[in-house]
Amino acid sequence: SRHHRAAVRAWAASPATWDFATGDDTGVVGRWADKALKPTTVPVTDAAVAHLSFSPSGAGLAVADAAGGIWVG
Repeated sequence: SRHHRAAVRAWAASPATWDFATGDDTGVVGRWADKALKPTTVPVTDAAVAHLSFSPSGAGLAVADAAGGIWVG
């Protein structure tokens, strides 16, 4: 993705909205809200993002990194 500065290794689609998220090798998560053309990017961890998962309502996003860390927001 041109919106990440490193390789994107994880992505997730919201089950309730049109949102989707991506995570890259530098720990940055991008979230595209409802068909947006640009994501909101946030550095979440210093390790590569390994997994992403939306909550059933689509409001929350869980992030797991390659070092074993987990963040929920």
